[in-house]
Amino acid sequence: MWKKIKEFFATKYRIIPVFADNKRIGVVVQRKGFLSYWHTMMMPKIEKIKCENDVITESEAFFQKEEEAMEFVKYQKSSL
Repeated sequence: MWKKIKEFFATKYRIIPVFADNKRIGVVVQRKGFLSYWHTMMMPKIEKIKCENDVITESEAFFQKEEEAMEFVKYQKSSL
């Protein structure tokens, strides 16, 4: 019973295919928390900007292969 309650309140993930010109170009990872809606996850990324040092920016969690997306989801689950 506690397991079902825990699963009900747990964060849920899904992998959505992305298409362009009727071709699958990759996948996007989405997350849904309790009392929330599905939204695309963001990944931190380090970029060099010419007038400053390294800056951390965020971009959508877009992957070329579904296996890469599954690894990202496993990491997100283990880091909580």
